[in-house]
Amino acid sequence: MSKNITLALSFAQIFKWIVIALFILMTAFLLTSLLAPDFISDYMLEIVKGGGPYNIFKCEDCQDNDMTVHLSSLGTGMLFWIFLMMGLRIGLLYLISLETIQVLKNVRDLNTFYEGNISSFRKMAVWGLIMAVLGSFSFLSYFNADQNQVFERLSFSPALGAIGFSLACFVLAEVFKEGRVLQEDKESIL
Repeated sequence: MSKNITLALSFAQIFKWIVIALFILMTAFLLTSLLAPDFISDYMLEIVKGGGPYNIFKCEDCQDNDMTVHLSSLGTGMLFWIFLMMGLRIGLLYLISLETIQVLKNVRDLNTFYEGNISSFRKMAVWGLIMAVLGSFSFLSYFNADQNQVFERLSFSPALGAIGFSLACFVLAEVFKEGRVLQEDKESIL
């Protein structure tokens, strides 16, 4: 079992560093786009139906359509809004990775039904629900130069993955709580 825990702990540590790298890249992209507006002229924003996160990709000859928009057609406030929402999601993923690492360390140290693990699962469930709310709504406002018009889009689609994650964490919190009660009963008998 310790081999599996060590492997899971290694994956959790790697995931934590990937999340940190994503945040650094996202921040560098935002700062570069603000300091050198020509930098983003070749980048497009793909509008994902259903409120999911936006995809940013480089395309020199692409035209604005119903599903893609040039980043240069977005205002500074809209760029900040997109990066704020992405930053919040990345921040929540970072917090979840820290709690996961803590739970795995406790299990490795044979403190499986420790009160800290129960509260960690509850925290992760709440953060998952926050991610579900953030991932369910999508707002975009951009200027289309061809039509000389500002377009605004608001969409809603429930983030079922984040809701399922939260539900699983709430269930694990209850399972660990019952495990703690059973462990206390066992220790009191001995």
